[in-house]
Amino acid sequence: MFKMMRYVTACLLFFATVFAHAAQETPLPQVEIQTNMGKIVLELYPDKAPITVHNFLLYAQEGFYTGTIFHRVIKDFMVQGGGYTADFEKKPTRAEIKNEANNGLKNLRGTVAMARSSDPDSASSQFFVNVNDNYFLDYQSSTTAGWGYTVFGKVTAGMDVVDKIQALPTGAGGPLPKNVPEQAVTIEGIKLKNAEAALAAPPPVTENKTTAPLTPPKTETKMPVAETNTAPAATSKTPEKPVEQASTDAPKVESKPKPAVTPEMLSKATKATDAPSKPDKPEPNP
Repeated sequence: MFKMMRYVTACLLFFATVFAHAAQETPLPQVEIQTNMGKIVLELYPDKAPITVHNFLLYAQEGFYTGTIFHRVIKDFMVQGGGYTADFEKKPTRAEIKNEANNGLKNLRGTVAMARSSDPDSASSQFFVNVNDNYFLDYQSSTTAGWGYTVFGKVTAGMDVVDKIQALPTGAGGPLPKNVPEQAVTIEGIKLKNAEAALAAPPPVTENKTTAPLTPPKTETKMPVAETNTAPAATSKTPEKPVEQASTDAPKVESKPKPAVTPEMLSKATKATDAPSKPDKPEPNP
């Protein structure tokens, strides 16, 4: 009897080890992006961002990204693409998706995330690769200003290509006023690997509960990673703080008679106004 129990226990441990090993070996989806500057390989995380990964893979599978460009490049910040053709036509997209930035993943160098507008749930096709640790893009709270940008994968090969892209000189291009590479960076093709399961599984339907929109600050340390539209978005002014009114009960201050102006005083005043004033210090660059 004791030998039988040992045998059964050994079998259970064996099968548990096999299944655990198989679960660990389940390959993650990979996306191979071939550009005219080299190859970039992404590893995606459907367990962390199932809606975003499913959406991205659908666009890739349909060939949506082929022929699009990296249209927004900011050195030491990020490179963004997936929305415009080489002649700066914005491609039509499917419905926008829910924000999954509260998945615990951070906008670190080499991670890939979704671009969006000021609406947290407005990502569609445009994505970006972080070329720096951009912590200010991470999820902070379930508010319009705090949701952050959804990280759904990372670059596993070709980060040198991303660095080449971010080093390109930029300027205006098409309807875009700035940050467009002077040398076009085009996605020539995309290959998928281990993507069948993520494509077959329908993404869960979740509802983000956001509070009333918050007024963004007038200045930011970095430009937000927004989906680029042909017309610049209107900026909202931060409301002024209320001004405290002076109390009407304040004691009256008796005014003293002004002293008579003498020729000596006029002479001193003239000499004082002849001195040049110091120029204001320049504001630091953002």
